[in-house]
This record gives sequence, C-alpha cells and structure tokens, in this order.
Amino acid sequence: MALTAYAIRFLTDAKDVIEIDKGVLDKAREFLIKKQRANGSWDIGEEKQNLLITAYIARILAVSMKEAFQGNEKDTKAKSEALNESVKHSLIFLRSLIDSTDEPQLLALYALTATEIKDTNEAERINKRLEKLALNEGTGSYWALELNTPFYGWGLAGRIETTALVVQSLSMTSKNKDLVNRGLLFLLKQKDRYGVWYSTQATINVLDALTSLLSNNESGSNDTHVSIFVNGNLVKTVSLTSNDLITINVSDFMKTGDNSIEVKLSDKSSPSSAQLVTSYYSTWQSKDTESINRNNSSALRFSVNYAEDRTHLSKQLI
Repeated sequence: MALTAYAIRFLTDAKDVIEIDKGVLDKAREFLIKKQRANGSWDIGEEKQNLLITAYIARILAVSMKEAFQGNEKDTKAKSEALNESVKHSLIFLRSLIDSTDEPQLLALYALTATEIKDTNEAERINKRLEKLALNEGTGSYWALELNTPFYGWGLAGRIETTALVVQSLSMTSKNKDLVNRGLLFLLKQKDRYGVWYSTQATINVLDALTSLLSNNESGSNDTHVSIFVNGNLVKTVSLTSNDLITINVSDFMKTGDNSIEVKLSDKSSPSSAQLVTSYYSTWQSKDTESINRNNSSALRFSVNYAEDRTHLSKQLI
C-alpha cells in the first residue's frame, strides 16, 4: 500500500511536466480508500507500523485532494467526498493515539496532513512537541526515528528522511525559525558526494523541505551569481540560472601546500548551498611500507607476489 501511495504522489507531482493518465491516479486513490479499515487505519500487520503507514497514506491522499476525479459531475462529487472522508477518518484514528507516541516521523506526517486540510491549530500543537524532540549536533539539529520508515529506511538515511519531514512541517507553522534553520543545516551537511541523500525517499523529502523553505522565503532574487575565489584571488563570477554544467579551471591559482577555495553569493541572491567534493591519491613513494600500522584502517596496504620471477622465451606461465 505504501508503494501505491507513492505512485499517487509521483503522478500528482509529474502532471505539471508530463502528460499522465488521470484514470490511473483515480483508480489508485480508490484502491487505498477501499483498503482502509473501519477504524480509519490501514493494516500491514504490525501495530506500530500500522500507525506510520496510516499517517503516510493519509498525507498522500490529503495532498491529492487538489486533483479532481474524472467522470461525470455526480460521480466526481461522490468520489471527492469519499476521499475527503477517508482523510478525515484517518486523522480521527491517529488523533486518538498521537499523544501516546514521541516518534518524530509519525508526528511530522500527522502535522503535515493536518496542515493540508487547514487544521492549523492541530498542526501547531504537534509542531510544538516536535520542537522539544530536536537533538543538537554541532551547528545543526536532527530528529531520530525509532521505527523504520514506510520504505524501510533506517540509520542515517532514515534520520535524514525524518528530519526533512519535520523541517517541512515546522516551516509551515512554527515561529522557531532558528530551529528550522538548524534542521536545514543538518540536512545540507548530509549530502553525499553524488549530490543526493543516500536513498530515494530521503532525497525526495529533503528536496521537498528545501522547496517548502524557498517558497516561504520572500526575499532574494531569481538571478543568483556566485564568485569563486582561490587563495583570496577572484577566479570567476558565474550565474546559476542555467542548468548547464559549469566548469572552472582553478589550477593556475593553486599553490603547493594548503589552499583555500571560497564560493561567495552576490548580495541579492536567493539562498543557496555549496558542496565541495574532492578526489586525491597518495603516491606510493611517500609511504614507508615497513612502518605501516596494520591496525590503522587508513593505512595503505598493497603487496604483490609471483610464483616465478624469472622466465624465458616460449616458457608457459600459469
């Protein structure tokens, strides 16, 4: 059922850029509504996971309420009412249990759903609880999940996914902008060297959080310029309005030893983040292989042995 809900989300988001079969979207929503239990939940076999999957599906259906059903006016109205009732029914179920859990992922999904149906008071109440569950790490803050995500995310990827959901929720109703910024800083620091966040769901939720924050930001220009400095010297100023790959050769500005690279935004630019990824090698000649600490995980280990070290023409080597 989680996969069906994700398909609904994908089709809802994709309609603005590609043509989709809205009939498929309608059937997927009707399928989930039919699978909803009498108490308002969706059952996948384990009580705690049932709460989480119910919150996840409820949020997806709430977001999709903006999309009208296909068909004649009478059928469309009936299906829309069924969808609306399904979301409300699931929230009633969750509301009866939400105060007995401190699972931040569940709380965030519930608050986001409440926001979607304009229940601002309930969303604000839950967000105040989420503020108290924040954990600090350096200059950032995160929220630790205790259950696997609906797509079985856990560990760092699950933490990122959970934090992204909380940041989305807090950005909509919370007045604690400092905490929102700390959550955002944590997320930005977790980006891997490929420019994503370890898993598909974590990446999607982080991008959602970034989009939500940018849409709430009234300042800034659509035209973002950055200047690249190496060791205090301006190398080049470029515009980031293009999706084209920008390559800048900074080798002429580098020196032996320590180097500093700075990426500076122009004063009126929109909020942006920068990620520096480097690859390097350590030459074999610089390693004293005899004095290597074998227990050091970063130690270079490489050895070659040959069964024979001498040969001659026409000799077969095995």
